[in-house]
Amino acid sequence: LDMYNHDPNLSVEYLKKVGIDRTSEKGFIGSIAIGGLINGVSPLDMAAAYMPFANKGVYIKPQTYTKVLDKDGNVILENKTKIDVVYKETTAFIMTEMMRDVCKYGTAKKSLSNFSSGMPVAGKTGITTDNKNKWFLGFTPYYVASVWYGYDNPTSLQRSEYPRALQIWKDVMERIHKNKKHVNFKKPSGIIKKDICIYSGMLPSSLCSHDPRGSAVRSEYFE
Repeated sequence: LDMYNHDPNLSVEYLKKVGIDRTSEKGFIGSIAIGGLINGVSPLDMAAAYMPFANKGVYIKPQTYTKVLDKDGNVILENKTKIDVVYKETTAFIMTEMMRDVCKYGTAKKSLSNFSSGMPVAGKTGITTDNKNKWFLGFTPYYVASVWYGYDNPTSLQRSEYPRALQIWKDVMERIHKNKKHVNFKKPSGIIKKDICIYSGMLPSSLCSHDPRGSAVRSEYFE
C-alpha cells in the first residue's frame, strides 16, 4: 500500500462515515490528522466513531430512544437505526489488534494491565498541547466507552491528573463487565498471523531473534 500517493481528503471522508463531519475543514488536513479539529467533538461522537472497530466494521448512529407509543400501543414516533458499513471486517480486526497493543504494551498499559480479570481491551489515549485535555477511547467485545478529562476553561493539568481519563474509564467499565463471560475479539476469515522483524517489518532472518537488544521477532496479523 503506497500511503503517500493517497488523497488526504480520504481521511475526511472516513470521518464523515463515522458521524464526524469535517468537510468544511479540508484546508486543515494536517491538523485533522493528529486530532486538531477546528470544531470540537463530544465523547459520544468519539465513542460512536470507534464502534466500527469493535463491531465488524459497522457504524451505528447513536440513539437515545427507538420508539414512542401511546396508551393503546400505537407508534407515535419511531427512530430507525442508521447502519453503515465503514470498514472491511478484516480491517476492523487489524485495527483492534493494534489498539490492543496500546493497552498491553503502550500508553494505557499501567492503568489497564489487570482490567476485568483479563477481559480483552483495545483503545487509544489522547492528549493536547500543554496537557490541557486527556482522552481515552476504549472498547471490549461487549462495549465501547469514551472519556474526556479537562476543564471548561482550558487549563494545564497537574501531573497527578494525567491518568484520570484512564482511571474513570476503568472504574466504569469494570462495573459494567462484572459477571460478564470472558470472550475474545472474533478473528474473521482472511486474516493470517506471521512473525516479523520489529525493526524492518519484513520476515525475520535467523539473526533477528539474537539481537543484542533482545529478540526482534514479533507475531502480527495481516489481511
